[in-house]
Amino acid sequence: MINSVNDILAQQIVDTVKDICGYDINFIRPDGSVFASTDPDYLADCLKEFAIDLNSPKRFILIQVNSGYPQINMSLLDQKISRLFSQTGIRLFTFRCPREFLAVTEEKDYEQNRILFQQFAQNNKELIKMAVGKPEKLFHLYASYNSSRTALKSLSGSGRNFAVFDDLTLELILSSVDENSKKDFLQKTTGCLSTEELAIIKAYFSEDMSLAGTCSKLYLHKNTLQYKLNHIYKKSGLNPRRFRDAVLLYLALKLSPLRNVSFSRQPEQSSPAASSLPSRQRAPLPVRPAHRWDSGPQHTAGKAR
Repeated sequence: MINSVNDILAQQIVDTVKDICGYDINFIRPDGSVFASTDPDYLADCLKEFAIDLNSPKRFILIQVNSGYPQINMSLLDQKISRLFSQTGIRLFTFRCPREFLAVTEEKDYEQNRILFQQFAQNNKELIKMAVGKPEKLFHLYASYNSSRTALKSLSGSGRNFAVFDDLTLELILSSVDENSKKDFLQKTTGCLSTEELAIIKAYFSEDMSLAGTCSKLYLHKNTLQYKLNHIYKKSGLNPRRFRDAVLLYLALKLSPLRNVSFSRQPEQSSPAASSLPSRQRAPLPVRPAHRWDSGPQHTAGKAR
């Protein structure tokens, strides 16, 4: 029983198939590279036709259309993306149904046009996400494609819509965490915390764990912030002011689908009963009616019985 295919066997397979069907055949690995071919010069001829250099580094660009964008308008977005590719010198691109555009750009062209790609992503923030893979030679371009997928995954829940693989650090590790492990980790760390408490931790870490900086950012008194951090510690068992615990909380924020939460102070509300009462005023004194005296001996306010 054959468990693997080497280059000799692959070539025998494509030669046999060509003898049967009469067409040139390529044996392509799952990663997209050509393992064997009955016409090895065919690919090189196609690349020359498109003026694609075999030896220069290239980057994979992946544009994913957001799921909320209506399919009926896809042709309009297609035109905008095609113009972008034309402006940046991209000749090799395709659309993969239902919502992805794939393109290959020369490394030098990408460096010259990086700002254009960023601006396009920013101008269409509600419509697309754009991810750029690492530079690779043509026959290792599958590695650039995989890295663009990693960059795209790093955008999930981040509030951003443009990512370059070269800029990723911690995201390289976090993007490889499977959903079940992520769910278990979040449940053990921040599962008991409210959205407001997550926002406080996020602000605390963004200010390098500075109480003064966090108070200024959140418009909180120092004592109030310390109380809230202590309350988070009591609920989760993780102290945001202790390094090891802070690392776990920081990772949880990075993995959390709520990592874009923000803290907003709401004005204090009075109780419903109090709010229904008018503001305190001095009650007007009752007006005492003037007395009217008749010529007779009796007062008009009453009659003698």
